[in-house]
Amino acid sequence: MKKINSPQAPSKNGVPSVDSLVGDIRELIEETRSAVAVTVNAGLTLLYWRIGVRIREDILGNERAGYGDEIVSTLSRQLTIEYGRGFSEKSLRHMIRFAEAFQDERIVSALMRQLSWTHFLSVIYLPDPLQRDFYVEMCRVEKWSTRTLQKRIHIRKMTSKPPFCGKWNPFCSNWVRASPSLPGRSE
Repeated sequence: MKKINSPQAPSKNGVPSVDSLVGDIRELIEETRSAVAVTVNAGLTLLYWRIGVRIREDILGNERAGYGDEIVSTLSRQLTIEYGRGFSEKSLRHMIRFAEAFQDERIVSALMRQLSWTHFLSVIYLPDPLQRDFYVEMCRVEKWSTRTLQKRIHIRKMTSKPPFCGKWNPFCSNWVRASPSLPGRSE
């Protein structure tokens, strides 16, 4: 939290003005709300990852077994009754995919304070782990909102040339393979 600024316009008797005091208190409230939101999101993200790991390891045996579908459906019904729609079958499947896409808890723990659950939802279904890592890193470093992330992913899907193409870009080799008009492309 930031240090509170001293009152800007004291009244005649040296006491801070009401407007200044209200402004300082608003700033405290907004800072605390933001900090609480980040903490709650980080806790939920780790919870969702742990649920995904448990279902994946305990029920599905790290595979996509057909019998597991029925178990996930039953589990979802029971959890939804007790905890609400956040544990629908679709949500549980997102959690399982999250655990598949990010298998190391240390990575999830490092990212969960910087990325929201919606950020993770936007990247877990990308087919290429290199793409996933690229977008996660861009979100982390550039502080992309989920809207920016989703827009960048959509642009990438709709164009033949990836954004930020350069020698350091992991997508360039995919682009070369996919573009028939480029010299040096092997048939």
